Amino acid sequence: MSNTRAYLGPASYFQIPSIAFRAWFVASIMAFCVAADCPPIFIICLSMALMPDMLFILFHCETMVWYCAFAFSIAAGFTLRRVVTRLKLDRRGAPLANLLRFDTPWYYLFTGYDRPMPPNGVAIGAVVSLGGIAYLYTGVLVEYFLDDQGQLNRLVLASAARRPLSDDAAEESEESPGGRIRPAPVGPPGDERFYPIEGDYFVLRYSEVLTLNVRYLDLSP
Repeated sequence: MSNTRAYLGPASYFQIPSIAFRAWFVASIMAFCVAADCPPIFIICLSMALMPDMLFILFHCETMVWYCAFAFSIAAGFTLRRVVTRLKLDRRGAPLANLLRFDTPWYYLFTGYDRPMPPNGVAIGAVVSLGGIAYLYTGVLVEYFLDDQGQLNRLVLASAARRPLSDDAAEESEESPGGRIRPAPVGPPGDERFYPIEGDYFVLRYSEVLTLNVRYLDLSP
């Protein structure tokens, strides 16, 4: 038979009210006897009568302390997390950001958490190689999922479209009058170079993505 205590056994939780009531009852009687200046023999006899309750409390005191510490740890963790996120103490540039920042880089990136004002949306541009040909996929980020290690697993895009990345070669070779390379558009609505992808949502696996571009969308007031 194992000597290990099942501190988190289902039946143990129902003993907490009983332990608390017995502790209050025994303490109240002993305090009354002391305050009333009862004879020592009376206190000794009463202690013997209350011995089962006292032993019960002593044997379960360790469990009670463990439960209280466990509950306090959970409450303190949730409270600290609430305070940090509420006051933006983990925002990049804050005095204690390096200490309080959570290990959730994708959350900070996709929500625009470090910006002064949150974006109205997030546009995604991803380069994926299919059959040796690089395609540029674009869309509005709807949702994202992480794996068990906290790494990005897949992206869910709305209004998705794609085009071969080789179409940029000719445009990137063209120079503006100032002698600088003219950047290619990122795929605004109505761009005829992009082929719309039929469907309400497009799921993009991050393991197939070569490069990822994130652009925050801000609606003018």
